[in-house]
Amino acid sequence: MKVLVTGSSGFVGKRLVKALRKKKFAVRCFDIAEGDSLLDGKKLQRKLRGIDAVVHLAAELDESSGSLFETNVGGTALLLQKCAEAEVKRFIYLSTVGVMGNLQGKANELTGKNPVTRYEKSKAEAGELVEQFQGKLNATILRSALVLGPNRYWMGILGLVGKGFPLIGPGKNRFQLVYVQDLVNAIVFCLENEHTAGELFIVAEEEGATLAEFYSKAVELLGKGGKVKRIPVWLGILLSYLYIIVGFVSGKKALVTPAHIERLLRERNYNVSKLLEFGWKPEFNSFQGLEKTIKQLKKGK
Repeated sequence: MKVLVTGSSGFVGKRLVKALRKKKFAVRCFDIAEGDSLLDGKKLQRKLRGIDAVVHLAAELDESSGSLFETNVGGTALLLQKCAEAEVKRFIYLSTVGVMGNLQGKANELTGKNPVTRYEKSKAEAGELVEQFQGKLNATILRSALVLGPNRYWMGILGLVGKGFPLIGPGKNRFQLVYVQDLVNAIVFCLENEHTAGELFIVAEEEGATLAEFYSKAVELLGKGGKVKRIPVWLGILLSYLYIIVGFVSGKKALVTPAHIERLLRERNYNVSKLLEFGWKPEFNSFQGLEKTIKQLKKGK
């Protein structure tokens, strides 16, 4: 099978390309870092020649980007159109659990969309476009939980924890994640199994820890033993504004913002039984993924 992967040099993309090639898939890469654009119809046409399946990972993540909707929604629309014209047989779209917004209780695939941030709204709109092409492309939509792994985001978060940054709030909210290799395996699983076509799946570890439990484990694995420091939410938000001011003065992007705290305190509680029933199973829980992430970051991977 010949597969086109958009966002192929990204955090998930580069691992997916490696996994697919290991399984002897013929992989063609499509990535902005290589000069590709989802808004370039002619380039898309050339890249799609002879392609059997597309895994669409590419997305603009920066909430402040003026091109966020143009890339995430407009780019997806053009890609879907060109895939249909090229008679691509399978289309896998990586969405996010964020399209369901702030949850009350455990979410599943029937939970309605209620996106809050610009990024979440753009992914929700793009997902609706994919649904409209279901009959033509045999699409599968994966709503991924927050991805855990050795990237700059987790390097920053764990760096703060290592420096003694306190837990904000009581930490009783469920903090269910997905380790990056499990997400890659889920994408490959869906690509290899035609019965997943036309389906929507949530992808996450089976049972998540609470935020407080996850934070405590991070402190332990980082060798920063002792009592976990806690501060109330209002103080955490105040500190985040100070981080923004310091970042503005220094010219560096703030690692902690009010939006980060809002997302940190969200209930992340998902039912993944549907994908389990289809035959996929995660290998890692968040504690195991956290341990691997810290080891990989220390090795510079």
